[in-house]
Amino acid sequence: MYTLDELQSRHSVRAYSPNAIPEDIRNKLRAEATLINSREAGLNFRIVFDNGEPFNGFTRSYGFFKGVSNYLVPIIDPSFSNAEERAGYFGEQFVMAALRLGLGSCIVGGTFSSSHVAERLEVYEKIPFLIPFGYPASKLPWTQKMFGHKKNRPSGRSFFIGTEDEYLEACRLLPSLPEALEAVACAPSALNKRPVRIALQKNENGNNLIAYTDSDGKFSAVDLGVAKFNFASVAGGEWEWGQKAPFLPE
Repeated sequence: MYTLDELQSRHSVRAYSPNAIPEDIRNKLRAEATLINSREAGLNFRIVFDNGEPFNGFTRSYGFFKGVSNYLVPIIDPSFSNAEERAGYFGEQFVMAALRLGLGSCIVGGTFSSSHVAERLEVYEKIPFLIPFGYPASKLPWTQKMFGHKKNRPSGRSFFIGTEDEYLEACRLLPSLPEALEAVACAPSALNKRPVRIALQKNENGNNLIAYTDSDGKFSAVDLGVAKFNFASVAGGEWEWGQKAPFLPE
């Protein structure tokens, strides 16, 4: 899907150029959203072009966004199982698709004005986060420099919880585990908390790798989905949904 180098090259962009996105690229982004919607029940990803209203004003959106005029609205039906986690997973998929098209983006949770989102929702629907995207500004404001890309990431090994013997056994089960953990380390997360952990689960039918969050924060399910996407991109295979659900290698 995506290489570790591509995943590590992604960083949160909060300042955008006024350059318009060409129609051919818009169509590719629309196709990406349509593909997600067609395969995932309870998710409805909609793209808004040429309207940055949810990010206008100091008090509405952190005060640290500039020039936003396009964004993805990941609408979920919370009655479907693991909807927030799946929204995080496929939100990161959209982020990486945009990156390959030369666009920057940022996953924004809780700091936007939902009343200004240019999409109509049913009473049962929810917007767990937004993803602004566009061409990054050539000159970064001081806020982007302060709160943007951080070079000093924790090591991937620190995201594995267990003894050294358990880590070695996990590497035997999945030789690409060290690279997959580095992919988890560079995954975006709400408030940069990075709560996702990987562990070895031992049972009678064989050992599995599992993923979970070490906190019950508001965005922990979204963070779990984002990290699972990065892990699976590098390792190959797929995750079952939910806390402490197993990874299924190819």
